[in-house]
Amino acid sequence: MKRTIFAAALIAASTAGAHAGTMGTPTAEPEIPAPAAPAPSFGYDFSGGYVGTGLSFGRGLHSDSTAPGFWPNGSGAGLGAFAGYNWQSGNTVFGVEGHLSGQRMRGSTTTAAGEVQTDLRALASLRGRAGVTVDRTLFFATAGGALGSVRHNAVDVPASDTQTVRGLMVGVGVEHAISDGIHLRGDLEHYRFGSRNFNTTGPNAFTNVRTRSNMARVSAVFRF
Repeated sequence: MKRTIFAAALIAASTAGAHAGTMGTPTAEPEIPAPAAPAPSFGYDFSGGYVGTGLSFGRGLHSDSTAPGFWPNGSGAGLGAFAGYNWQSGNTVFGVEGHLSGQRMRGSTTTAAGEVQTDLRALASLRGRAGVTVDRTLFFATAGGALGSVRHNAVDVPASDTQTVRGLMVGVGVEHAISDGIHLRGDLEHYRFGSRNFNTTGPNAFTNVRTRSNMARVSAVFRF
């Protein structure tokens, strides 16, 4: 009988020890993977094609090596249109666009030869564009080749001559997306043209006449 009681006590003690060891061992926590970092967001996407139209105001500057100061500078407004395409990578935008505008940058003065007039009548350009975005706003610079139509007129002779001048343009601007399909844009532009001869009073009457222009433009842009 005593042996039976002793054996039962040993079994009970062994079972209690096993349970105590199990309760003392911590349970391993399941590993939870860390959330993936979100992809960087650069806000609005400016990529794709677009067209636009805008109003401009500029000043035409004329210099004459034959008769310095003879042809007056002029100023006036214009109406233009343009089309282009953008490519965007991150917050960097590259693009190409073409412009065509009718201008009336007119100037007039009275000289010893009578009244003379100038008129920068039209501008065209094919330009590249590059810029950076801040959410829905694009800040950019632009540059390219340009053409201009210039008319010089000696009123009292009377005689006039219109020439197509070739040169370069550079500019800066800002464009803001007011909706997904409509943008508002502002440009500041400088045009620098090569010299031409103007035959207002005979062949090569005025040689190496150069034209420059500074312009501000406000435009509406429509994406497609």
